[in-house]
Amino acid sequence: AVAKLQWARPLLEGFLENAAGRIQEFKGQELSLLLWSMATSDTKMKGSVADATNGIVQEFLQRGCLAFDAQSTATIAYSAGALLVNHEPLWLAIGTGSASRVAEFSDRQLANLVWGFATVSYTDCQVVFERVAREAPIERLAPIDLSLVAWSVAKVSQGDQDFYDHVADAIVAKHDEWRRSDTRNIATLLYSLALAEQACTHEPAFRELALAVCRRTSEFSVQGLTNAVWAYATASHTEESWFTIVAKEVHRRRDDEFEPLDVANSLWAFAAVLCRDNVTSRLISLGNGMLMELSAQNLAIMAWSLAALELRDGSFFKSAADPFVSRLDECKAQELNNMLWAYATVTVRLPWLFLKSANHAMSLGLAEFKTHELSIMLWAHGTAGVCNHVFFDVVVDEILNGRGIQSCFPREIANSAWAYSTIIGRCHIPWMEAVASYSRCHMNEFDMQGIGNILWSFANVGTYSEVLLHEACEETAQRCHSDEASHNVAQVLSAMQTANLQELGLCTAAIDLFL
Repeated sequence: AVAKLQWARPLLEGFLENAAGRIQEFKGQELSLLLWSMATSDTKMKGSVADATNGIVQEFLQRGCLAFDAQSTATIAYSAGALLVNHEPLWLAIGTGSASRVAEFSDRQLANLVWGFATVSYTDCQVVFERVAREAPIERLAPIDLSLVAWSVAKVSQGDQDFYDHVADAIVAKHDEWRRSDTRNIATLLYSLALAEQACTHEPAFRELALAVCRRTSEFSVQGLTNAVWAYATASHTEESWFTIVAKEVHRRRDDEFEPLDVANSLWAFAAVLCRDNVTSRLISLGNGMLMELSAQNLAIMAWSLAALELRDGSFFKSAADPFVSRLDECKAQELNNMLWAYATVTVRLPWLFLKSANHAMSLGLAEFKTHELSIMLWAHGTAGVCNHVFFDVVVDEILNGRGIQSCFPREIANSAWAYSTIIGRCHIPWMEAVASYSRCHMNEFDMQGIGNILWSFANVGTYSEVLLHEACEETAQRCHSDEASHNVAQVLSAMQTANLQELGLCTAAIDLFL
């Protein structure tokens, strides 16, 4: 009662201090209500709230999940999720104890149960989620429960195709409800289908929800609009009218309606589909006004978006670097990769940003990075002209001795080889031998830029592989004859000349193409 009454909330701390010392006296349902009161009253995990929460968690583990009925279990899962209780034994106990009791939960209780797991990103819950996906009455769920279950399953990557087929059928069947249902349900379902990569597979359902957004745009919160437009872009649905309608609504909203994540994700969505509506100017302006509030992820998303839109906003890029570096401890591979790619692409050269980001990458361990992320980071250093010998050598060692060069794609090798020769400028013999061997095996998989960059990487360090060069010239000549070549033919010819070789077939094909 106190948690629900705004004017009475100051009493809550006193109640919790009293309860923390008497947790063992509470019945199961009473413990769940106690935890719920903290989860719904905007409290933080500190002081009496932390003490009471920890006491309830330990008591739940001691009694076991089976000592709690379905409603109490669902309430504890929901409340622990809302409080962001990242206590693995608790979630393991809830998952194990509820998996065989799915039939006991009501629709709302099932939604609350899985929502808790998803909110704390606890993914070791396959059994309970499989049971929920298989046994929950998806078609009859109310819109709010349907949206929560779909979001939760998508968030922890647990649903199979059959589950999403049922979700999509339910969305289409509820056609009339999307005219009056809470707009949060619509935005959440759009987000869920896009996140689970099910939007294209279930286009009628996705379109049903998108049209509901278009009809009721003014009723959505900014977060709802953000989730919707993010879903469109993630699902590669580029219908101009959908983006235009959301853009107009974004223009109408007050500045104080936007949270940092709304600004970053909305800008990303418009950039991802190369929508250059003047809404981007509004979002950039909002971002500039809240730089110190943006997380490292938000900053990287905004930088990537501006670069993708070819907007060289020098003010933003110069101002964003300091807060990004101060938040490097928040950064994972994707943030570092996106940030350096963006700065290199718009040619804003801040060597200290690159050096500190690369050093942070090494402190994380390169095993955390995908190969294409490492290759893009090397490319970014090369494009920005930033030399970091240690980082380049560590990456090369990781590729050669860690994951093996044959695990790479041609574009990754071309980017890495070009960057190494451009910036380090010396012949790393084991690396160049591996690049030559790999390139010969995959020559027809390279695009023309890749072939040009590979040959240039040899020429720039004063060495070459005659066999590789001959095969590259033959491949380029064939592409010249079939009109598949490009200006990168010049790179191949230059490499041939530098090596003092005469590949007459390529010369003839290049002349014919030029003429």
